[in-house]
Formats: sequence, structure tokens, C-alpha cells
Amino acid sequence: MDLATLLSDELPVARVYAEAAWNLAAKEGRAEDLLDEFRQILAEVVGSDSTVEKFLTSGTISRTDRQVVLDKAFQGKVSDLAYHFLSTLNKHGRLGLLKAIGVALQEFSDRDKNVVEAEVRSAVPLNDSQKAEIELLVRSRFKVEPRLRLSVDKSLLGGLWIRVGDTVLDRTLKTNLRKLRDVIQARNSHEIQSGRSYFDSSSGN
Repeated sequence: MDLATLLSDELPVARVYAEAAWNLAAKEGRAEDLLDEFRQILAEVVGSDSTVEKFLTSGTISRTDRQVVLDKAFQGKVSDLAYHFLSTLNKHGRLGLLKAIGVALQEFSDRDKNVVEAEVRSAVPLNDSQKAEIELLVRSRFKVEPRLRLSVDKSLLGGLWIRVGDTVLDRTLKTNLRKLRDVIQARNSHEIQSGRSYFDSSSGN
């Protein structure tokens, strides 16, 4: 399960805060810089030490005390926009949304760069050349910049299963066999129906 799915309940609120910060950064031509800074904050502060995360999100610690720590940790060490963004989150008691905001910022970056996630399943791991071919296929078919999310599914019996948005491109042996079976069944049903019609008409003679 990916991070966005895990944080799905938090994302609607996180997107509101993230969009405000993203739009401000975009006006200054620094939207991607904000995303990079936020990734670093998540990796070095939240992700590396659970005690820091607990301090930032604890309901027993006042926002004033948290702001003192934020000032020491970030003021003058990150951009003014990133610092004021963190301070605003603290002011509104939203520091617990840091991970969800990181996801939301990435969403806005993908939107602006027309990047779309393509889920790819294969029976065996793909090499770099195969990955490049899939990226070219998705790019030409959907007119987007693909970000591949790869997984191995041995039940596919060879071939590929690709999903972009609501569209599935299924080129697996299992699917081809199923389609062949459906065609045969449909043909047999048609022949039976035709035969029944013949016998029905013959019985009246």
C-alpha cells in the first residue's frame, strides 16, 4: 500500500495548506525548491527520529513551545517560505499533516509537469531497456510523462499489465487465453443457437 493510500483521510485538508504554499512558491518561480526543501525536512526531521515527530504532533505540548523549537531548527536554515509555512502549520495545529502535505506537494508538482503514475505488473522483473520501452509506450499513448510503479506478478503467465488512470493495457498470456476462450464459447453458443433455429424450423415441415 502506498503512502497516499495510507494518508487518504488526511490528504483533503493537507491539500488546502499545500496548495496555498505551492501557489506562493510558484509565483516566485520556486515551487520545485519548496518541494525539495519539504522532502529534506521529512527525511531528516520527521523520518529519522520518531521522538521529533512525536514532539511536533503531541497534544500535550503548547504551540508556543513548539514554535520555539521550530525557530531554532529552521529559521535561517531553510527558505523564508518554508519556515513561514511550518510556522503556519504549527499555529493551526496542523504539524501532524507533514507527511500528507509532502504527498500533496508532490501531486501539485506532477500536475504542473503532466506526470502521471503508471502501474506496471510483469511476470518477471524488467530491465532498464524494457522500462524505457514502457515509458515510451505510455508517453505516446496518453501524452503524459509517466512515473512507473513496478511490481512482479507471477500469475500473469508472461507479458505485461499496465494501468494509467482508469485505462488498463493488458498484454498478458493469461488475458489472451481468456479472450480466446470467450471467443470459442461465443462461437459455440452461436452454432448451438443456429442449430436450434434450424431444428425448430424443420419440425414444422
